[in-house]
Amino acid sequence: MAKVLPPISDVKQNASVNHASKLLKRCYVAERELMRYLGGWFVKTSPYEIKSRMPEHLWQDSRHADALRTRILELRYPRRDVDKKYDSDVLAFIAEAAKAQDLVEMLAGLYGVVKPALLNAYRVYLERADELDDAPSVYALRHIVLDEEAHIAWGQTQLDALRGDDVTRTRVQD
Repeated sequence: MAKVLPPISDVKQNASVNHASKLLKRCYVAERELMRYLGGWFVKTSPYEIKSRMPEHLWQDSRHADALRTRILELRYPRRDVDKKYDSDVLAFIAEAAKAQDLVEMLAGLYGVVKPALLNAYRVYLERADELDDAPSVYALRHIVLDEEAHIAWGQTQLDALRGDDVTRTRVQD
């Protein structure tokens, strides 16, 4: 599984509106696909502690996607093609995570690989953004970063607990 979001190779490293909207669109697509991915796993998940938090993460991811989509539309006005021509590398990256066979793999992929990669993309964007010229993006991303950090920490805690249960069960059975 790829460990990072694939880089954009066809744009210059500058602060142009087109560059900003392209980066934000990649994050929007990732957040949108994560909502679908998490929604599918919600049905399959049994442990109450995990199942009870999934809707919150799903809702927050939907808010992230909505904020990103809105910002992209603002940057690209009057263009309205935000929901066309998605980056195939981003779709492939999320599709790879969707191959998880069980809850442990899903948590490891989502909270240990995908969300950290997305968080890194947000942080890189924030490092390069002009806080005055791109203030709406900076504002939105700072809030998204806080949510994603909390998601990752929670996911790691749940993953550790599940792995601990597996170790305990194996020892009891031996």
